[in-house]
Amino acid sequence: DFDGSTELTHSVAVIFKNSLVSFNIYPNPVNDFIDISFNQLPETDLQIKILDDRGSEIVRKNYSKEELTSTVRIKTLSFSSGIYTLKINDQSGKINAVKKFVKQ
Repeated sequence: DFDGSTELTHSVAVIFKNSLVSFNIYPNPVNDFIDISFNQLPETDLQIKILDDRGSEIVRKNYSKEELTSTVRIKTLSFSSGIYTLKINDQSGKINAVKKFVKQ
């Protein structure tokens, strides 16, 4: 929050190819980076996008299932302060998980 308080984020369950995958994003609010932590690795290639509050794409990263690790780190140091949307899709765009975070 902008008043200096912090808030814990909750896990989000997403179905990837019929297997249940949950992930967390942290810290929230962010400063230099955001970590996306998968409790179980997805069994498909992923695309991760970050959009600003106007809907402009700031980051687009593609990951093959072979290169995915349990935690993906994305640098946010150059982002302006504000609210951002993180989207995770499979390569066909069929799977869509959305979570918001704040950059201080």
